[in-house]
Amino acid sequence: MSGMLQGVWDSVFEGGVNSPTHQLMNWSFYGLFITLAVLIFISGGNPHVIALLLLSIGLFLSINWFISELRKEDARKEK
Repeated sequence: MSGMLQGVWDSVFEGGVNSPTHQLMNWSFYGLFITLAVLIFISGGNPHVIALLLLSIGLFLSINWFISELRKEDARKEK
Protein backbone atom coordinates (compact mmCIF):
# COMPACT_ATOMS: atom_id res chain seq x y z
CA MET A 1 0.00 0.00 0.00
CA SER A 2 1.27 3.49 -0.71
CA GLY A 3 2.20 5.84 2.11
CA MET A 4 -0.92 7.98 1.82
CA LEU A 5 -3.33 5.04 1.66
CA GLN A 6 -1.57 3.40 4.60
CA GLY A 7 -1.93 6.61 6.60
CA VAL A 8 -5.64 6.83 5.79
CA TRP A 9 -6.11 3.18 6.76
CA ASP A 10 -4.23 3.76 10.04
CA SER A 11 -6.40 6.78 10.84
CA VAL A 12 -9.43 4.47 10.98
CA PHE A 13 -8.01 2.99 14.17
CA GLU A 14 -6.69 6.23 15.71
CA GLY A 15 -8.34 9.31 17.09
CA GLY A 16 -8.19 12.60 15.23
CA VAL A 17 -7.17 13.36 11.67
CA ASN A 18 -3.68 12.54 10.49
CA SER A 19 -1.86 14.35 7.72
CA PRO A 20 -2.44 11.80 4.90
CA THR A 21 -6.18 11.78 5.58
CA HIS A 22 -6.25 15.57 5.52
CA GLN A 23 -4.28 15.65 2.26
CA LEU A 24 -6.57 13.07 0.63
CA MET A 25 -9.63 15.06 1.70
CA ASN A 26 -8.15 18.25 0.23
CA TRP A 27 -7.35 16.52 -3.08
CA SER A 28 -10.91 15.17 -3.21
CA PHE A 29 -12.26 18.68 -2.73
CA TYR A 30 -9.96 20.01 -5.48
CA GLY A 31 -11.43 17.40 -7.83
CA LEU A 32 -14.93 18.47 -6.81
CA PHE A 33 -14.09 22.14 -7.46
CA ILE A 34 -12.74 21.34 -10.92
CA THR A 35 -15.79 19.22 -11.75
CA LEU A 36 -18.22 21.91 -10.63
CA ALA A 37 -16.29 24.63 -12.48
CA VAL A 38 -16.49 22.60 -15.68
CA LEU A 39 -20.20 22.03 -15.09
CA ILE A 40 -20.72 25.77 -14.66
CA PHE A 41 -18.98 26.35 -17.99
CA ILE A 42 -20.90 23.59 -19.77
CA SER A 43 -24.31 24.54 -18.32
CA GLY A 44 -23.88 28.20 -19.14
CA GLY A 45 -23.81 29.39 -15.54
CA ASN A 46 -26.61 27.30 -14.04
CA PRO A 47 -27.43 28.91 -10.65
CA HIS A 48 -27.85 25.51 -9.00
CA VAL A 49 -24.32 24.45 -9.95
CA ILE A 50 -22.96 27.82 -8.80
CA ALA A 51 -24.73 27.32 -5.46
CA LEU A 52 -23.22 23.84 -5.16
CA LEU A 53 -19.76 25.24 -5.85
CA LEU A 54 -20.21 27.94 -3.20
CA LEU A 55 -21.49 25.40 -0.67
CA SER A 56 -18.57 23.06 -1.35
CA ILE A 57 -16.08 25.91 -0.95
CA GLY A 58 -17.70 26.84 2.36
CA LEU A 59 -17.57 23.23 3.53
CA PHE A 60 -13.92 22.94 2.48
CA LEU A 61 -12.97 26.10 4.36
CA SER A 62 -14.89 25.17 7.50
CA ILE A 63 -13.44 21.65 7.67
CA ASN A 64 -9.89 22.96 7.23
CA TRP A 65 -10.48 25.62 9.88
CA PHE A 66 -11.82 22.99 12.29
CA ILE A 67 -8.83 20.70 11.70
CA SER A 68 -6.42 23.59 12.30
CA GLU A 69 -8.19 24.40 15.58
CA LEU A 70 -7.96 20.74 16.64
CA ARG A 71 -4.23 20.75 15.95
CA LYS A 72 -3.77 23.98 17.93
CA GLU A 73 -5.62 22.44 20.87
CA ASP A 74 -3.51 19.28 20.69
CA ALA A 75 -0.35 21.43 20.71
CA ARG A 76 -1.63 23.31 23.79
CA LYS A 77 -2.35 20.05 25.60
CA GLU A 78 1.17 18.77 24.92
CA LYS A 79 2.73 21.80 26.63
